[in-house]
Amino acid sequence: MYRKGLFLTVLTVIALFTSVIGLTNDYIPPRVGECLEYQVIVNSMMHGADQTIRVVESGVYRERPTIKVQCVMDSVGLAKSITKYKETEEVILDLEGLYPWVIRHEISDKDGTKTEEVTFDYPNGAAVRIFSENGGSKERTVIQLPGYVQDLLSLQFFLRKNISLGVNQVYLYSDGEIKKIGYQITEISEPLNLACGQFQRYYRIYNPAKNITILLAGTPEHYPLVIQTNSKIGKIEAKLVEIR
Repeated sequence: MYRKGLFLTVLTVIALFTSVIGLTNDYIPPRVGECLEYQVIVNSMMHGADQTIRVVESGVYRERPTIKVQCVMDSVGLAKSITKYKETEEVILDLEGLYPWVIRHEISDKDGTKTEEVTFDYPNGAAVRIFSENGGSKERTVIQLPGYVQDLLSLQFFLRKNISLGVNQVYLYSDGEIKKIGYQITEISEPLNLACGQFQRYYRIYNPAKNITILLAGTPEHYPLVIQTNSKIGKIEAKLVEIR
């Protein structure tokens, strides 16, 4: 259990430390109104979905400045007719530490709908998860926190600020579980051509255990350019097509 004063002091020290060890000298934080649009390729062959990640507002949560991020992935074309897949997520992120305070997540497809809301209480080392399926009863679970955690959406924002070459570790939340995962960050200097432009320098973040790859732009904003992972509709590769 943490005392609030100690918790905030430790948070400040961690933030200062990561800014020293990471390649963050040119970092530009996400702004309200930022919108990243992706085309999602399923199983390396089919345009299966469109995804939008948007910073919708700033605010305060537990006396901490925050931003609210919304992500929508909606299947299209043949994939939509087969799976009827749609995934939405809303995250309240700590503006300084870029870890989630609240996650609201919903997945719907031809088999039904799953919803969850996870509220993180870092000072007391616990999170509360409320889960329901197909509109049924709500299941409440208390999850012990080993420290600050990320999920796949919040991780993209965390990495934009905390780029440290070599091997790194993070606690990753997914489906009611938290696991420590390792990932390797390498800097790549070769052209990457996308619909949104050409990038001469970028960073590759790779986790072999969960087969997650994220490419971050070498620009000060460090936009996620490509996100490769697995989902219910198969292996997906989201490529950035527009920045607004």
